[in-house]
Amino acid sequence: MTEAMVDALFRWHKVIELGGRQIHMRTLSALDDNERTRQAMFAARKVRSELLSDDSDLRASLRGLGREAYLNIAKVWEQQAAAAAASYEKFAELHPASDPPEPVEPTLEAALDAEDAWAKEMQAVADRRADWTKRKVAQEMEAWAAKSDDDLFEGVVEREIEGMARQAYMAEFEAQTIHRACYSDQEFTRSTFRSAAEAASVDRYVFRKLMTEYYELDRFAQDSDSLKN
Repeated sequence: MTEAMVDALFRWHKVIELGGRQIHMRTLSALDDNERTRQAMFAARKVRSELLSDDSDLRASLRGLGREAYLNIAKVWEQQAAAAAASYEKFAELHPASDPPEPVEPTLEAALDAEDAWAKEMQAVADRRADWTKRKVAQEMEAWAAKSDDDLFEGVVEREIEGMARQAYMAEFEAQTIHRACYSDQEFTRSTFRSAAEAASVDRYVFRKLMTEYYELDRFAQDSDSLKN
């Protein structure tokens, strides 16, 4: 039995019909999985390096946005951070002065007026947290607005590094997945895409469809393997 045949015994696969074309998809080997992660980490490091390099095109493109754009970017970050904090399950413990504990939901046996009272109290909680979020964002934006142009730019770059690096990681991770999982033949000898870059260049609908199919196959494989153990 050849190495390819042995490998096939331990990897799940399926056939996908897409635009009148058959694509044979199978789960990645451990080797492909490691290489996928390695390439994704490399892509993330490349973005970080470019943002930290004074003469990079990426950094220059951010530099050209201007102060108003930097403040708008910062505001989006602060809104997301404040909203996440306000939805944290222990928010009331961290901010007891502005947010008393949530009311206890009435039991099924409770009267309807008790249910109505609880709903009103929960709405009051939501309103308080929305108000806290608004005030928190305004407070943080005052600090951003007080920065010099250079400090504001560096603050934006610092925040953008992680966000853009995560995006680069996921984009490469998924492109590597499609490249390594899709084949044109049932023997899995002819890759549908010659490279991850080619996989990334396909129509976005097709790309997302393939990724959805792979995640479903991978989840099925993991669930099936866990049942064997």
